[in-house]
Amino acid sequence: MPTGVYKRTKYHIEIMRVSHTGIGKPVGERLLKHITSKKNCWLTNLTKDRRGYARIGCRKNNKYQTSLAHRVSFEYFSKVKIPSDKCVLHRCDNPSCVNPTHLYLGTKTDNGVDMRERNRVKGSKNGYAKLTEKDVYKIRLLKENGWSYQKLARKYGVVFSAIAHIIKGRRWAHLN
Repeated sequence: MPTGVYKRTKYHIEIMRVSHTGIGKPVGERLLKHITSKKNCWLTNLTKDRRGYARIGCRKNNKYQTSLAHRVSFEYFSKVKIPSDKCVLHRCDNPSCVNPTHLYLGTKTDNGVDMRERNRVKGSKNGYAKLTEKDVYKIRLLKENGWSYQKLARKYGVVFSAIAHIIKGRRWAHLN
């Protein structure tokens, strides 16, 4: 069992980081130890979320939680605290990159515009997509063969309105 400070909660025990794992060191210094490639994009061996963003554990308000590694990198190297209304955007379109020269501050609106301009939100590239392009083609084909919206929704594990939007071309329109 690893040594550490244990915090018992109702459902599990959290292991807080201790000196041999880097407590007391700035999270930015710990981030540097996880960088595996510094060719162009700096890639890490950190855990990634389902959208591909690297995450690093840190303490905030005396609680252990994970933070987005690119935000940690931006704050550590630029020495600028990120305002709550700002996002850290990637110039390189690589969500797991932590290279500070590839990162810049912007608003949520800037982020949305950037994503649309670079075609990162279409189809299964969207991290929240439940369907693939192949599924959408099949849904349209099955609808032409008489399947109901309800039956299609059950088959693909989505809501009725998602199927309706696909069939009417309001969603996945780039596949029309």
